[in-house]
Amino acid sequence: MCAILFGFFNAIVKDPYMDEVFHISQTQEYCKGNWKYYDPKITTFPGLYFLPAIVYNIVTTVIPGLSKVITCSPKYVRMFNLLYIPFFLELVRGLGHSLHGVSLSRIAQEVLELKPMANSEMEWKRALSKILLPAATKAPIIVDRLIRDEVLELLLFPFHFLFFYLFYTDVPSLCWILCTYYLTRNTPIEKPTNIRKCLIFCTGFIAVLHRQTNV
Repeated sequence: MCAILFGFFNAIVKDPYMDEVFHISQTQEYCKGNWKYYDPKITTFPGLYFLPAIVYNIVTTVIPGLSKVITCSPKYVRMFNLLYIPFFLELVRGLGHSLHGVSLSRIAQEVLELKPMANSEMEWKRALSKILLPAATKAPIIVDRLIRDEVLELLLFPFHFLFFYLFYTDVPSLCWILCTYYLTRNTPIEKPTNIRKCLIFCTGFIAVLHRQTNV
């Protein structure tokens, strides 16, 4: 569906739209190998432009003939934002499992804390069977449904969805900051490995390279 919408969008909006005028022209300079140039009208760091420019330069260097076929056109650079969709979906799904998993573990902990309040061992076991066991049985189904709905809601959020089809900083910026958040949430606080720390730093740095407000 997104690929069809991408083709439809580019058939209508062929020229750079609003801030794309600056973003695409800057990428085209990098595609030409003019790495020292930077448009003073641009207020963000150049992270958005590196990937399409590097891919273009590598491909056209390895296969020189492709430089006549592939150009740093609006359609070409917009395609890189479209490629963030599966990355975004996987991040939201992973964060959903992480967040809802914490909620379910808290419920279990609260039930276990009821044991000292119970009049007898039998009474506590009855409370456990009535509350915790049904929740544990239904939890995977409920969580999967919640996450599926949340993924669709976030993907189709109007102020975000349209930017998958434009060459703006919004999509890659959001994806990289979500990646940083995901890695941070799923890293043990007591014994974080050096590799994990490095990954968190790198994803955070890439997020800031796309938009400095990610600080």
